[in-house]
Amino acid sequence: MIKGIIFDLDHCILDTHSLLGDFFKPVLDPLYQSNLDDNFKQKINDLLWTTSLEDAVKTLSVPEHVANPMREAYRNLDVPLGIKSYGDESFIETLSLTKLLVTSGYKKFQTQKIEML
Repeated sequence: MIKGIIFDLDHCILDTHSLLGDFFKPVLDPLYQSNLDDNFKQKINDLLWTTSLEDAVKTLSVPEHVANPMREAYRNLDVPLGIKSYGDESFIETLSLTKLLVTSGYKKFQTQKIEML
């Protein structure tokens, strides 16, 4: 018998494609201002849409002199207005079992997303 269900925030509850605008620019600036290869920069940028900064840094072996300023910018990032869920909250609410929301990442940013939704 199923007693509970675990939901991830990004790509499950939050439609990450609703994160619009240049809010992420401070995180990407250290990357694009670095002397890393342009194709490598694009790989990092693309990966950040599907995984965390830490996973991208580890997976692609991003040099610390680039990763550290990106981390610092992420810690201070604010969620843009207008984020959206996938719209299934009313269905989720009807489920008569324990519901848990999990997420990882920088606390301020993740907490703001949850509060805004």
